[in-house]
Amino acid sequence: MSNKQNYLTSKQVLKELDIKPQTLYAYVSRGWIKSIADPNTRGRLYLKSDIDKLQIRKRARSGHAVAAASAIHFGDPVLESSIAEILENTVHYRNYDLFTDLADQNVPFENVAELLWSGTLILQPIRWESALSSAETKRWNIAYEQARAQGESKHRIAAMISQLTLLDVREPDPRADQTLKMARELYLYLAALTAPQSGAEKISRSIVETLCGGFKLTSPDARKIINSILVACAEHELNTASFVARAAAANGADTLLCLEAAYATFRGTQQAYQVYAVEAWNHKLHSQKLSDQDLHQILEAHIQSEGKLDGFGHPLYKDGDPRARYLLNLGRNSAGNLKAVSSLERAIQWMKVQYGEEPNLDVALVYLTRLLGLPDKTASTLFSLARFSGWIAHILEQRVLGTPIRPRAKFVRATS
Repeated sequence: MSNKQNYLTSKQVLKELDIKPQTLYAYVSRGWIKSIADPNTRGRLYLKSDIDKLQIRKRARSGHAVAAASAIHFGDPVLESSIAEILENTVHYRNYDLFTDLADQNVPFENVAELLWSGTLILQPIRWESALSSAETKRWNIAYEQARAQGESKHRIAAMISQLTLLDVREPDPRADQTLKMARELYLYLAALTAPQSGAEKISRSIVETLCGGFKLTSPDARKIINSILVACAEHELNTASFVARAAAANGADTLLCLEAAYATFRGTQQAYQVYAVEAWNHKLHSQKLSDQDLHQILEAHIQSEGKLDGFGHPLYKDGDPRARYLLNLGRNSAGNLKAVSSLERAIQWMKVQYGEEPNLDVALVYLTRLLGLPDKTASTLFSLARFSGWIAHILEQRVLGTPIRPRAKFVRATS
């Protein structure tokens, strides 16, 4: 194998980190350590640079420079924010509990977005309406029609933002009122692009109404699930895409360019494609006739091949992702098609018993979209549609702070 010196065996990793095999599996499943198949044995090899990062995290409290290095990878906070707070078993949006104050109360997504943007929770339902002039509407509709021609919804969203940038559709200045006017307008169009049967003439409806109409979802349970997905996915503190949005805003980029950068980051392998990976292994379990033994063998073979089962474990929640727990329970108690998720449910239970791993948000999103009979890749699209609200909040906050974002790198001299 080329560059084999960049990898360690499991025995070497266990000694290096002073951990047990179960802990190594947990690190791999959470994406902390990349592994590959060893062509010379039936075992696996583990990326040495990932091991080094974990060593840095363990030594994070020994000094400022080391702590700063650790902070880049789920470590100590690197900036102050009033938007979201991640706690052990819940998440706060501003001063409100995501579950008891917002999702449980079925607060509309628009109200939650405005809460993230302004810090104020408005109790009566908010309805966003277009505020464009006739000339502006013409440019936005040109971008919309060109974006609709794209195949997948993720490409339609990317195309819409790109086309608006090319048409020079931008807020005249970065003041909050102009940014929010842009944000509300953008959401009306992106929601219409997300649901396949929606059209430009329907963009005056609420976001959930637009999505449910486009996906042909009519039940109250379905509306509750779609709204809860959007609310639960709206914000998650300083994730990578949010950091990129803030960095772009700190450099003076307008809102569309900040969102374009954030969305490009979101579509990388660590966020959007993690949801696709869950869909991929779940397809292997799609047969309702699989015995428990067959299902377990498929999952075990996948773990042996890939080194993990995507969608389990989260580095910020030692007792499991509370967003996933909430959404899964919502689906289990709904009138949805539970038969469509029976194999996924069995996989969730097996992972908990066999490896002590809890599902994260990716699994919950796939669970709910299958429950509702939505097409593949819808889970990732709904995730990103919701997350635009968080990115906009970070852009607004960064502009108020007015501070540059310019991390330093520690130079490491190459050795021959």
